[in-house]
Amino acid sequence: MAIESGTDLAYFFETDDFGTSANFTSPALGSVNGIFDAETIEVELGGDVGVLAPQPTFKARTSDLTGVTEGSAVAISGTNYLVKNRMDDGTGTTELQLEEA
Repeated sequence: MAIESGTDLAYFFETDDFGTSANFTSPALGSVNGIFDAETIEVELGGDVGVLAPQPTFKARTSDLTGVTEGSAVAISGTNYLVKNRMDDGTGTTELQLEEA
């Protein structure tokens, strides 16, 4: 169940403040506003060794991401990505884990 209305969430993802526009080509959703983050995370390889790896994510209204699944294509700030994982949070927003295409 969504905590905020769809309109409230749309304000949160506006590009005037924190939001970034992403262009989905597969499925052909066109431009979707959301929050892009290119955090670096440590990946454990076993033992005492860890490797730093980029973990780009894009969070948007669930209703704006209809049809987006693993393997969907999106371009953000001139970089092409594929959706690696989709995580719906049950409150009206969805986070997509991405990888460079």
